[in-house]
Amino acid sequence: MIDRQTRQTSRMASSPPVALGRERFFRAFAYARVFVAPVVAVIGALAATFGPTWRVVTLAVAIAVIAAVSIYEAHYYRRHGRFRFGERANLLVLIVGQLAAVTATGGLSSPIVPGMAVFGVVLGIFASGSLHLWVPLLIQGPWIFGIAAVHAYGLLPEFQPPFMEGLMDAGGRGLGPWVMASVLSLLLILAPRMGRVIRALLLDAHQDLLTSRDRELRSYGMQQRELEMLTSQLAHDLKNPLTSLVGVVRLLERETTGRASEHVQILGEEVGRMRTVVRELLDFTRPVVPLECRQVDFAAVVSSVAALHEGLAQERDVRVECVTADDLFASADERKVRNVLVNVLQNALDASPPGGRVVVSATRGANAVEVSVRDQGEGIDEQVVKRIFEAGVTTKSEGSGLGLTISRALMAQHDGTIDFLPGPGGTVVRLRFPVRRRTKSAPGFA
Repeated sequence: MIDRQTRQTSRMASSPPVALGRERFFRAFAYARVFVAPVVAVIGALAATFGPTWRVVTLAVAIAVIAAVSIYEAHYYRRHGRFRFGERANLLVLIVGQLAAVTATGGLSSPIVPGMAVFGVVLGIFASGSLHLWVPLLIQGPWIFGIAAVHAYGLLPEFQPPFMEGLMDAGGRGLGPWVMASVLSLLLILAPRMGRVIRALLLDAHQDLLTSRDRELRSYGMQQRELEMLTSQLAHDLKNPLTSLVGVVRLLERETTGRASEHVQILGEEVGRMRTVVRELLDFTRPVVPLECRQVDFAAVVSSVAALHEGLAQERDVRVECVTADDLFASADERKVRNVLVNVLQNALDASPPGGRVVVSATRGANAVEVSVRDQGEGIDEQVVKRIFEAGVTTKSEGSGLGLTISRALMAQHDGTIDFLPGPGGTVVRLRFPVRRRTKSAPGFA
């Protein structure tokens, strides 16, 4: 199911609007035929009860072919996201089957005849190339006048079922069949042209919508860039004063005691949190700098990051365990790998209860180095997991919601992935760094 949706999404992203419109029509068309076939079958069965063998055989073959192709194409489209026989083949099968069904149910007096005009309009709207021109001239037109001759000269016995007699005289030599054939032929020639006019109107309306959408997207893009510039400038202007505040707070910590010292410590914690938010805002609004890759020993990096957080883990009464394998070398930007690991490990420590355990493991998978961070917290709600990488989404009361957004961008630079695997016994965050990485420019955070 996922693979089929992925194929359809990929195809939609690379297809022009007209092609997508035709494809949506034929998708509906493939399923509609499955439901229309029983209606034709009922009319055919009614007509077959009043006629010779040729009528029964013609109806049986026409309905069987249309039903078989319709069911097969609908099933094939569900599996592969496209039609097996293509647009023209499907249309031609329907045309030939329609003509056969009309012939067997009374010719020009058949109740299915009006459907030919409706199909002509649809043919003009959705058919590609010159199909809408030569089908009425080379297939439908000659067939109609052939049927008129059958009506006029009585070439087939019991051509009209008894309940349909009256419109045409199967044994007469009047002008009625020829007049009817001429009018119907003209209608079938004009119907596709009417469909072409409707097609042009639809395309013009569609183009107007696209133009309006593009204009709104450009306006939105300009506003977003201006907002990013303003946010970046604001974060940059706040960075230096906050650095100064950190220095002042450290001086006050040395010079104060008692209750005042506790207040200064709280002040220091809040200033530190403000610096973290400002740093994340700067990282979020400025482009991700290109990678500086070299062979990185992931075992050493993981052990180093785990050791860096031992103090914080002890404060929270959480044990950090590090499990690594041998030969965990891969091409990566070590500084950015550390940034991602630090962010993920801090989240794991924040989620772990006192007395809990966080396990950081590094192994070699199929063509990749995999790093997993497992905590023993309460887990993350499924609805939050779906939006966990969106900017501003966080489960922390004091979090900015930017850390995982930045981490995902850094992993994308490495052609890697970051996955959340929530469970009843905690959450596992899995990082996957490909051993052989494609050369790639820095992505944005969109």
